[in-house]
Amino acid sequence: MAEVTSQEVLRTISRCPGIQLDDLIQTCGPYSWNQIVLAVDELARDGLIVLRRDRGSYTASPRNNTIQSDEDCRQARPGRVPGLRAPVIV
Repeated sequence: MAEVTSQEVLRTISRCPGIQLDDLIQTCGPYSWNQIVLAVDELARDGLIVLRRDRGSYTASPRNNTIQSDEDCRQARPGRVPGLRAPVIV
């Protein structure tokens, strides 16, 4: 189950670079928040994603700086208008 969760989390982050952790938890619906946070932690430790603290919340971006279209992100987060930014590797 952890592998499936990690794959779904990585897929979502790749579609929506700069996604806030709260939005990621809502997007990955069938999984609990602790499964998602564990997957994010593992992906960050493995160097596949970058986590940043941004104005009191955390954002996640893929390590490879792949930016997808706004439409892909809207589909991943229905009802949200994304403010995509180029990920900054810290």
